[in-house]
Amino acid sequence: FRSHQPILSFADLYDTKLFLYKTGCFYRTKLDLWLQEEGIFPGNITYLGTLDNILNCIKANLGVSVMVKTFADEYTKNNIIKHYPINKKDASVITSFIYHRNSIMTSSLKAFIDNLHKLKDAPIKIGNR
Repeated sequence: FRSHQPILSFADLYDTKLFLYKTGCFYRTKLDLWLQEEGIFPGNITYLGTLDNILNCIKANLGVSVMVKTFADEYTKNNIIKHYPINKKDASVITSFIYHRNSIMTSSLKAFIDNLHKLKDAPIKIGNR
């Protein structure tokens, strides 16, 4: 296996094979935006349909990807792959808890929503859209 050089800046992705999830993935969209902002237009991109396929390509040392750290944790713990954190300003992701509008508000669902409100620095918006 050849060792992949550390990704220190977006410019390091210019000649690197990227494995990305198909259209509609937040992380793919975010990476596309970051690269566009940096003026980098990589030409070696493979789009795959599952995270397992992407992780298998990374494990085989075929290139790099961007994904939620927890998806790759098992492999980073075993030193099979490495991860490089993204700058905090770029790593922010809005995550929504959703449920059907006609769901019965059980005590456990209410307690869960109440705990969401208690999270520090987490803007919680409950209601219909």
